[in-house]
Amino acid sequence: MRSFFVRVALFWSSFSLVALVVGVSRLVHDPAEAVMPFVVAGLVAAIGWIALVWASHRGDHSGTVRDVEPRGEAIVGYVGSYLLPVILALAGATSDVTVAVAFLVLMSALYALADVHYLNPLLPLAGFRVLLLKVEAGGKPESFIAIARGYPAIGEEVCIMGEGQVRIVRLKRKGDSDCA
Repeated sequence: MRSFFVRVALFWSSFSLVALVVGVSRLVHDPAEAVMPFVVAGLVAAIGWIALVWASHRGDHSGTVRDVEPRGEAIVGYVGSYLLPVILALAGATSDVTVAVAFLVLMSALYALADVHYLNPLLPLAGFRVLLLKVEAGGKPESFIAIARGYPAIGEEVCIMGEGQVRIVRLKRKGDSDCA
């Protein structure tokens, strides 16, 4: 990933669904109380989308896909483990909300530093796939978690952005001599 900002933005955008659910639950009781959660949902989703588009604007190098394994099940586990308890806490008393916000601030740092920013339920909803990708790049094998729009085929050329265990990948366009 290009920066700590992208990782944190993807973390916060993963909670847009929580804000949306809270907004819907508040809508039933008092429509005025639903405005803020809906605004937060839209804002954090937009920030995550902008960060992802910015980070995937160009690839650092290209590679040939050797193996692809889906990793979407990790997102489902994330939703159950972290998002559901936050929804329950945000529906409670003010002290519960304070604890939930403190938890979110701590989690955003851990999430970004631990390279698990691919655990975002918005990614599949926006057409991205989370994959374990094995490629050959520059004559050497590489293996990493990839965030990719679509599902690259074995033997296909891809543009790879970043270093580390999580990278953004896009299919190489026709006529691309490089991934710039």
